[in-house]
Amino acid sequence: VGMTRAKHCLVMSCSQETVKPTWYLEQLSKNLQGTDYFENKIITEQPEYIEPQYNYDYQVFEKAEITKKFSPSSLNEYMSCPRKYFYHYILKLDLQVTGTEKSDTMDFGSAVHATFERIIKFAKDNKKYPETMEEVFAIFDEEMDKFDFQYPDDIKERGHNLFNNYYQKFTELADPLETVFDTEVTFDGKILINEEIGELEFGGKIDRIDIDKDGQYVIYDYKTGTNSSGITLKGDHKDYFHQIGLYKYLLEQKGKQIKEVCFIYPEIIPTDEEKNSKWHPDRIKR
Repeated sequence: VGMTRAKHCLVMSCSQETVKPTWYLEQLSKNLQGTDYFENKIITEQPEYIEPQYNYDYQVFEKAEITKKFSPSSLNEYMSCPRKYFYHYILKLDLQVTGTEKSDTMDFGSAVHATFERIIKFAKDNKKYPETMEEVFAIFDEEMDKFDFQYPDDIKERGHNLFNNYYQKFTELADPLETVFDTEVTFDGKILINEEIGELEFGGKIDRIDIDKDGQYVIYDYKTGTNSSGITLKGDHKDYFHQIGLYKYLLEQKGKQIKEVCFIYPEIIPTDEEKNSKWHPDRIKR
């Protein structure tokens, strides 16, 4: 917002210890002319006029259709910033800013999700999990090769460490002989908001659902990283709370009996004391 207020000159600075700019500035620099933020200098000359990157016809808003189907992501975006939701989901502007660091992190999460999905599919088809870490590493490496990582060696090491530390615990979550597995479950449902608004349709995709021998459901959502705190209605990760709460509610509306909903943080390594407890920090029960 502050950058949009600049009339004649815009100056941005960073610490001299900074090895490289943030991914945001890295992307921004591609659209600037006559500047070099790697040099320790202040640009005082009159900047060249830069044509707008996007010539957007705002009259398209008059023809925009207001969607009546919402996903957890769109709901969280609206609750975080209604204006951003308006730009993204109504005007259909591309607000996605990507960079090397952010892209590697997001793609790593996708590769881990896909690896878990394939492991569960193997267990579903064979009534047992892959038995060796070499098999698990091979699955992850295949999924990782589907992405163009900037630092592939670091990503591979991170992935192997994750599965080496967590895989045994992962296989203990459910017995393939007694559990019906389902992954990447697409769902939808309607919720009556009030008389004025009426019903709204919601949809999404659940990472994993286990159905035990008693027909009870367990919902799992995978999260890479190590920040598992704040998954509350008003916490730092309230978006996670909204997401899995919506999944639970819609399944219950369809008559399903939900036994548990759990977040799995496979990169968190439990202490010796936590290893002996019922709930490890890698599986946050809600």
